[in-house]
Amino acid sequence: MKWIVNQLRKINISTRVFLVVSFCIILFTSVMLHLAQMLAVGTIERNYFKNTEWTQDEMAKGVELFISDLNMLSIRIMNNDELGKLLGDDTISLEYKLLKYRQILDNMVDWNTVGDVVVVDKGGQVLSVDKKNFSGSPDKRSIRKIESSNQLLWMDTVETGDDGTHYVRLGRKYNYYSTARWIGYLFIYVPETVLFSSFEDMSEPAAFSMIVTGDAVVLSCRDKEKVGSSLFDKSLLNGSGFRYSYMPYQGQDCIISVKDIDSIRDTLGCDLKTVVINPKRNLYQSILHLKRLILIVQIAVTLFALFLSYIISRRIVEPIHKLQEKLNDFGSGDELKPVYLKNIGDEIRELENTYNEMIERITELVRKNNEEKIEQRKLQLIALQAQINPHFLYNTLDTIIWIAKIKKQKEIEDLAMALTGFFRISLHKGDKYILVKDEIEFVNNFVKIQQIRFPNKFEINYDIQEGIGSCRILKIIIQPFVENAIKHGIGPKNGMGHITVRGYKKGEDIIFEVLDDGVGFDENTKSQKAGENGGLNGYGVKNVHERIQLEYGQDYGVSIASIPGEGTRVTIKVRCEWEPQLQ
Repeated sequence: MKWIVNQLRKINISTRVFLVVSFCIILFTSVMLHLAQMLAVGTIERNYFKNTEWTQDEMAKGVELFISDLNMLSIRIMNNDELGKLLGDDTISLEYKLLKYRQILDNMVDWNTVGDVVVVDKGGQVLSVDKKNFSGSPDKRSIRKIESSNQLLWMDTVETGDDGTHYVRLGRKYNYYSTARWIGYLFIYVPETVLFSSFEDMSEPAAFSMIVTGDAVVLSCRDKEKVGSSLFDKSLLNGSGFRYSYMPYQGQDCIISVKDIDSIRDTLGCDLKTVVINPKRNLYQSILHLKRLILIVQIAVTLFALFLSYIISRRIVEPIHKLQEKLNDFGSGDELKPVYLKNIGDEIRELENTYNEMIERITELVRKNNEEKIEQRKLQLIALQAQINPHFLYNTLDTIIWIAKIKKQKEIEDLAMALTGFFRISLHKGDKYILVKDEIEFVNNFVKIQQIRFPNKFEINYDIQEGIGSCRILKIIIQPFVENAIKHGIGPKNGMGHITVRGYKKGEDIIFEVLDDGVGFDENTKSQKAGENGGLNGYGVKNVHERIQLEYGQDYGVSIASIPGEGTRVTIKVRCEWEPQLQ
């Protein structure tokens, strides 16, 4: 089985589907047709034997009527007083007795159906009518059989006349009913053609039907040459009821069916049987015709199965090919479009839905990526627009510092020096990364400037964990929130304010916190949310959040918590990168 599966895997899906569907359909139809053939053959055989048994029953009825007529004739003969007295008178000469015998029987017997009536008296004299140039001649063997048998009638043999006509002999003991005196033996000879006519209309034209005795002697049949002979061993007649056997006959395989004429045997003791010999080809001719018809049907079904398998394989594989074509478009630069197949509910439809969902997600990701690139470009342009020629700026500030020293203006000197450090770090050769220690220095320079602007307004405290100063992060991500704390938190507050800047490492990330005890704000109104208040050089809180997520992903960014009248906490989460990454 595994080998078959491996071989099927070497060919394409459409061929696989075609072969499997064809095999299943052909196998199923072959099995069904074979079963139908077996059932049909069984039905034909049952119908054949049923019809044959019915035919033999009808033959038996005709023969029964025929034998009953002969039995009644024999009874009328034995009941005839004139004939009984004639045969019982031993004083009458044989010539006179024979003359009177023939006269009496001429008035009693229809010689169209009877060939001769013979009486053998107890003295051995034989009286025969000899009406049709045929005189019956019972032999001593037949007489002995009648004497030793309890049968009322005895049919045991066939005699042939000079003209070749066969006569069936029926014999019985002759008892004169009036005196119950035994007179002798009565034999009635009937032309075989009369017996044959009694069942001819019921016999099968294509079969060889006959009446035989218990000794297998043929009494009557269509082929007159067979009358009086034994065509088969009498052991074939053994059994009871309807029975059949297969055996060769005259060079052909035949079915020989036998059935007893029970009514005659039970009433008169006459052992007769109906026999039908039918060549097997007569039975199996219809079976062969059926087999040929089934073969034609199977060939037609096979061709239809191949055609149907081809259509089914094409229908199954067609959506797969469409999906394959769409998947091949990946990387070609063409626009990705969904696949819309027919409204089906199989796994291919689920695959189609999954593909379309993937296309939608990819399209959405491409759109967002393009938007993020555009936004990032805007931010870069804003940063570039905000930059001032470093050499000009530094030279100007350096001049201010020397003038302040000459004029002994300490505050101006400190302000210019803080501003110089502030711009040095913010410009930083255009790099977007900065060390944590430089970021804190940048914040400190900004705070110095603000403290000169707003003396005695706020104090600031730095709580930076040791060891993170050399970690590279995006620059200018803390200063905007310190600026917001000064302007919007501490500014409106009466009295001194306090700001704390914390920094610590958490796993592979760095967390910065900017806390103030300013006026705070209501988070439900979002009045101080990122993006509503600008920052230094156009860098607002919203820009900081977007820059962090663009750089590090959606798991990073800024979160703000505030309580009105108590203060605000800003949490900044970035990833620590020890190795420098140049843009």
